[in-house]
Amino acid sequence: MFCVTSKIDSSKEASIANTKMDELLNIISKYARMRLNAGGPATELFSLEEDRAIEVTNKLDELDQELQRLFDGFEKQILVAYDNAYASKVSDNMIKIIIGVPNLLGMIFGILMTAEGIDEAGLPGMEEVPGVMMDNFNNWMENGTVSNEMALGELLFIMGHQGWGYGYYAPYFTRIEDPDPGCGIHDFMDIVRSYRDLSNFRLAFGTPEQILAGSIELTVDNLPEYIRYRIERFSGEMRVGLHCLLSRVDKSSYDLLFSLESWLDLALYRTDLYAELMNIL
Repeated sequence: MFCVTSKIDSSKEASIANTKMDELLNIISKYARMRLNAGGPATELFSLEEDRAIEVTNKLDELDQELQRLFDGFEKQILVAYDNAYASKVSDNMIKIIIGVPNLLGMIFGILMTAEGIDEAGLPGMEEVPGVMMDNFNNWMENGTVSNEMALGELLFIMGHQGWGYGYYAPYFTRIEDPDPGCGIHDFMDIVRSYRDLSNFRLAFGTPEQILAGSIELTVDNLPEYIRYRIERFSGEMRVGLHCLLSRVDKSSYDLLFSLESWLDLALYRTDLYAELMNIL
């Protein structure tokens, strides 16, 4: 599948296909462990040494603060990246117009200069056009030449001039794009609606103190392996949903991508510590 996965940076469709393949492999690899723990692991919550429990608790507190800071900053970073992408496309369109318009005017003026030299009085009337055309056709078939009674030379010159001009201005005008990048804050909000629990780990999965006190009831929804799966799926959907921004060569896009990757790494590490504190290893 290299022909697809090698284009994930330039094609949203390729990014979607790659994400779906990763998700399928991820589900397969996690299924066995999730099934093993689905019946409920050991519930002895204080088997950790006291020093290690304190260390894990402190780390979880720090991670929760950093995760919350990163998640709350996504919205602003997306807006900045969107504005930069929009402004960049507007600038590119202006450059194309500035270059294309003089070429278009050059073609128009060239055609007008040619048309100005045509003696309109010598041109046949509308009722004479069919007969003149037929005479020219017969003369061309018999002698290989045509008369210029209809200014055929000038007409061909004008058509050639138009074709020449088109080759200069069309590549610019036909490449003018809608400045809207194609994704933005609404895509982010749509994704977040399906992963509200990941916007606040302490509220969704409990504080270290609640875990140590045995206040958190273990269910499939807060099983560490399932949390990892949702974190990785959320990250994948973010990469697809915001592909138009994350694939840009732009500082604001790089900052957004770095924050997303940092959040992913910290969220997975937080889940590992959560599993250790819950004695689900």
